[in-house]
Amino acid sequence: MFKVSTGLINRCLIKPSVIQCMGKKKKNLLKPLEGDEAKYINKTVIVGVNEPEYLSLLKPPIPFYNLINFQFFSPDYVSLEGYTRYVQKFLSRLGFNISDYWALPHKSYQYQVRKHEENVVDYTFDFSTYQRVIQLKDIRAVSLPVVIQLLEASKPPGLTLSIKEHTDEDEKARYVINTALLELKEELDVIYTELEELGVVGVRNPDLLR
Repeated sequence: MFKVSTGLINRCLIKPSVIQCMGKKKKNLLKPLEGDEAKYINKTVIVGVNEPEYLSLLKPPIPFYNLINFQFFSPDYVSLEGYTRYVQKFLSRLGFNISDYWALPHKSYQYQVRKHEENVVDYTFDFSTYQRVIQLKDIRAVSLPVVIQLLEASKPPGLTLSIKEHTDEDEKARYVINTALLELKEELDVIYTELEELGVVGVRNPDLLR
């Protein structure tokens, strides 16, 4: 610690009183001198701590999330599309790294309303939910709670927000199963089985059945 001698302070006229400590200025820490004692003018007295530079390297770094998925669910397709576009522009302006954006197939549900105290269906209606995913990369752990609060405060009614880390299951869910290809593989497997029963060996190709 650098100490300031009382003799130096008595020779300083401080108008306004300012002491610069660790890069910050604090006012009214010393009273200004008056009369004959005010012979020298020195507006700042620098005090601080002489710390080695390598100490800053020992501070723990702020953790990062590698990939975070923001999943948006809503029964209103138009509202969902408009809000997710707004979120993309908003996060981009804040400097966040949006690595990917995709849509998932919608899910349809059928609800039945029964009459009171009767096992008779009064009416039925269909209900669909749509889903969009915005993926952020290398987001700081201290920034994620702020982003969540902003999105929760600005989301439209009926929209649900879910946040999770990206996994292999999320990557597989992006692709629609090719049912026609699966049917062809099943037919090919049946043909291979019939040929093997007839004594034909070496015709099965496992790569075609994957």
